[in-house]
Formats: sequence, structure tokens, C-alpha cells
Amino acid sequence: MPTVVACATEDDPNLNDIGREYVDAARTAGDDVDHVEGPGGHFAVVDPGSAVWADVVRAVQDRLR
Repeated sequence: MPTVVACATEDDPNLNDIGREYVDAARTAGDDVDHVEGPGGHFAVVDPGSAVWADVVRAVQDRLR
């Protein structure tokens, strides 16, 4: 299953580490996973007004093609 993992750099460092570790493990296992990381707090990845939002949308749209 193609996957997109999105993290905001100002979120809890532990959550970001978990996301990065997941991406590394998934890729090592041969999974098709993209990682999007950008500025903002916890909800930035789902906030259309945030700086990272366009990158998240682009990654999801690429997966749907």
C-alpha cells in the first residue's frame, strides 16, 4: 500500500522521530512510502493555511495517480 507520512518540524520531537523511524523501516522492508516534513506545529499537516500543506496535498495527489 503506497503511504505518505507527514510531519511538522515543530511538533513533538518524539512524534517526528517515530515518523522518521517508520519511514526508514518501511523503505528497508521494500514498502512504497513518501515522507513529507515541513514547518509548523502538530496540526500544520492538516491546516490548509500552513506552509507544509501544499507539500502534503502534492504527495497525496501523486499517490492517487
